Amino acid sequence: MVEQADTRHLGCRAFGRGGSSPPFGTRPDAAGYVADVGLAAALFCAVSLVTGYVVPKVAGVPKSQAVASSMEIGVHNATLAIYVAVEVLDSTRISVPAPVYSIFMFAFATIWGLVLTRRLVRAPQAV
Repeated sequence: MVEQADTRHLGCRAFGRGGSSPPFGTRPDAAGYVADVGLAAALFCAVSLVTGYVVPKVAGVPKSQAVASSMEIGVHNATLAIYVAVEVLDSTRISVPAPVYSIFMFAFATIWGLVLTRRLVRAPQAV
């Protein structure tokens, strides 16, 4: 039988169980988590989006497919990362970067998508 992880340390009731004590007993708010891992998460997100576009373009992939590749690489499945950290690895501590990455992921992917699509509209390519 598989035991469920103790999620009382998550500081939220997002998993439908658990209490309200903050992780590590120190920071009960999202701003603290962003301060802890925000820079690394933001850089990883930005580098993933740009790399996902530039590498296919260098390889000769059409622009529209390079945009799709960029979004695929830049928009990681943070929900799965949280599940694996909490339920499989039984650690709320290592689950913290995933939701912080998600905050940046949606904002950066939206901005990056707008930049790329406007650039594609200005310079249409032959099919």
